Amino acid sequence: FNRNLLLNWLDLSNNELEEIESKVFSDMKNLWNLNLNLNKVRKIARDAFSGSTRLLHLELSNNLLETIEPEWFQDLIKLRGLLLDGNKIKIIGARTFDKLENLKDLVLKNNEVSQIDEHAFAGLTTLEELLLDGNQLSKLPQNVFYDLPNLKKLVLARNNLETIDIALFERFTNLNELNLEANKIKELPADFSANLKGIRGLDLGKNQ
Repeated sequence: FNRNLLLNWLDLSNNELEEIESKVFSDMKNLWNLNLNLNKVRKIARDAFSGSTRLLHLELSNNLLETIEPEWFQDLIKLRGLLLDGNKIKIIGARTFDKLENLKDLVLKNNEVSQIDEHAFAGLTTLEELLLDGNQLSKLPQNVFYDLPNLKKLVLARNNLETIDIALFERFTNLNELNLEANKIKELPADFSANLKGIRGLDLGKNQ
């Protein structure tokens, strides 16, 4: 790309991109929306988004990513929306997103996630919407959502969850929508609703 482009948004979706190279967007100082949806991206340099300090929305949906590197997000201090759905991500490690202190929406649905570290979402205190549906989760660490006090919408539909620990939701004071549809849940704890007093919508359909 030419140096010092004044682009506010850049759409590179529906191409054949396989790799995002080092500092490729670093001269686009005014970029706030970047769409890389529907490519074949397998590899992203750790400093690919270096200098993108004004970026508000990043879409990496429907690619071939298998891992998420925390270094990608070092400079994305203003990011509000991050879409990583439709990839092949299997594990979400500790403090993966902790530099994204202004993130509101995180979309991780339709991956192959089977393991989430209990500190995976550390630092996301402004997060309002977390979509994890369509993965392979069979259990969740007890404190995995502890750093998400402002979460309003949590979607865990279409996973393999068999039990729900009420402690998962003890920090939720603003949650108003919880979707657990199409899991393998056979029974709920007696005090399930104790930490869900603000819930407006609860979906438990298609369980066992």
